[in-house]
Amino acid sequence: MRPAADLTAAHSLPRMGISLLPKPPGNGKNVDDPAESALPATIDAPTCLVQGTRDAFRERAQSVIDRFDGAAVCEQRTVVIDFRDTVEMDTSGLGMLILMHKRAGSRGLRMRLIGVRGAVRRLLVLTRTDHLFDLA
Repeated sequence: MRPAADLTAAHSLPRMGISLLPKPPGNGKNVDDPAESALPATIDAPTCLVQGTRDAFRERAQSVIDRFDGAAVCEQRTVVIDFRDTVEMDTSGLGMLILMHKRAGSRGLRMRLIGVRGAVRRLLVLTRTDHLFDLA
């Protein structure tokens, strides 16, 4: 979970590494359900997205993407992956990220990568995959 300075009121789903940012109070929607939230689901990437960590991360990302299925209510169909704490990503992590991009796209979702820097950004640029994602 990110520090309170970054987010005003974040909810966390237990043991999933997923934060759902709620809409402002009074909207009448369930903020714990990404299908009903107008703000994107945020998934924290591991410090090292490599062969040993990619499968657990992929499962978390897939669970979020799958929860959006059939959710026509959602105004902003974006899955955000937070790379602020990620310092390393190998080609197996990159391959998994591309598969997640395809899976999200097939469901009408966008993937946005935030906090991408250093070696991770260089890998995306060198492999010319940086254009696949909305990088912030």
